[in-house]
Amino acid sequence: MIDRIHLFSAALIAATALVAGCGDSNSSPASSVPTTKIGFMLAANGDNSVSSCVAEASGLISKCRFIVPDDALQSLAGISLSDGRVYLLDIARKVVDACVVDVDGAPGNCVTSEAGGLLTMPMGIAVSESNAYMGNGSGNVIGCGIGNNGALSNCTAQNGGGTFSYPSSIALWNKQVYVLNSGNSTVTRCDAGANGALGNCMASAVGNLTGSSALSSLTIANGHAYVTNGTKAELYACTLTASGALSSCQTVSLDPGMGMLGGLVTNGSSLYLASITGDAIGVCAIADDGAISSCQSASGDAILSPIAVAFKPTA
Repeated sequence: MIDRIHLFSAALIAATALVAGCGDSNSSPASSVPTTKIGFMLAANGDNSVSSCVAEASGLISKCRFIVPDDALQSLAGISLSDGRVYLLDIARKVVDACVVDVDGAPGNCVTSEAGGLLTMPMGIAVSESNAYMGNGSGNVIGCGIGNNGALSNCTAQNGGGTFSYPSSIALWNKQVYVLNSGNSTVTRCDAGANGALGNCMASAVGNLTGSSALSSLTIANGHAYVTNGTKAELYACTLTASGALSSCQTVSLDPGMGMLGGLVTNGSSLYLASITGDAIGVCAIADDGAISSCQSASGDAILSPIAVAFKPTA
């Protein structure tokens, strides 16, 4: 049986965020929200399984099923997708599994990496085509290069010039790495270098939320940032300024029925959200101005205490 209290702690530690209510991208900002794509929504559950669901053109999900990509997995606490692979952060074993996602949305053929043995208290993962980043401990981000088979290499521990404070969530946007610091509710923005190197790191406030809210997780899409509160059911929709700072944050009150909150990811004009204790995935609409609305909840036998989510388009 899954220990939901342990999962909630892991969710806060491992930097995942959920939206109820009503990765990662490296592309440049756009003026309007992209079209929602057909594909697969993948959720890392709190045990060793992944829920794979069909994502329809409407953004709704269906036909969910359980998959165990690697029998050695113990306790998933993060997921990120890049170049046809999902990267699963195993908080118990302190490793990352890179698993190929097949045409039916099933991850398998996994390659396990220990990240140079540097992971001690991993807290969230973000992956691009060439780099991987994992929050770790009270003040480090582990940056690694990625080989052709998805294995992590040349990993180093970095402190962001002393700006990291319990880095709990990482997002990639416009060739920069954004690290949410749960220790002081700020965001550190760094330039992305080779083999996961971080440069020119600078910390800034999260709109008017720093100092007043316990922030836990972050995702960025289409020039807007979405941040969750780690202690109450609230989501914050913020605008990215030209300098990359988060501003004009608007509060979205979440559906209390979603319970403990997990990770979130965008698919065009849709936002997928994990509900840990609700055993559900929330699906919300994103307007051109970044506002969140029209949320629905999808649940079923093949979704169990989801911790984090990712999306893979079929084309």
